[in-house]
Amino acid sequence: MTNDPNRPGPQGPVTLETARLALLPCGLEPLQVLCTSPAEFENLFQVGLAEGYVEGEGALEYAVERMLENPPQAGWWAPLLLVHREDRQVIGLGGFRGPPVDGAVEIGFGVAPAYRGRGLAGEACQAMVDWALADPHIQVVRAHTLAEKGATTAILTRCGLRKVAELLDGEDGLIWRWEREKLGRGE
Repeated sequence: MTNDPNRPGPQGPVTLETARLALLPCGLEPLQVLCTSPAEFENLFQVGLAEGYVEGEGALEYAVERMLENPPQAGWWAPLLLVHREDRQVIGLGGFRGPPVDGAVEIGFGVAPAYRGRGLAGEACQAMVDWALADPHIQVVRAHTLAEKGATTAILTRCGLRKVAELLDGEDGLIWRWEREKLGRGE
């Protein structure tokens, strides 16, 4: 990996910025505070937490577990807090589902219901895709969705990902795999 602080590194993502969002990596200690005392987190970091900013019960605790299991790669499991700059609200989460494997990383993202339909999830997704593909060690950005068209599949398409496979998932049943390869590898 490079030594440039603005490029991906072995610890995972750095702060990413879009026109309306700051995507802030949430380290282990702040994440533990967020899990145990959201009000304390809001006070410490001077941001609000939009209702429904996190989708999926246990998602934050899962990230804590992964970060504790492998400290050198904890940054790859750290959620990116999607902070709406103007509102000073954490409006969602994004991030990577672990470090690169065979040159591929998997992304995920979600936005609170009150902030949907404004293009914010697309901004966050595009920032993560661009950041990942700028790294020489990452060749493919991947995502998985339920096997149905919707807002998420439209966002992935706009961000240059294409559906490449249908898979059977033990929890969700039929899912779609989406991928975008680095230029020169199929784009």
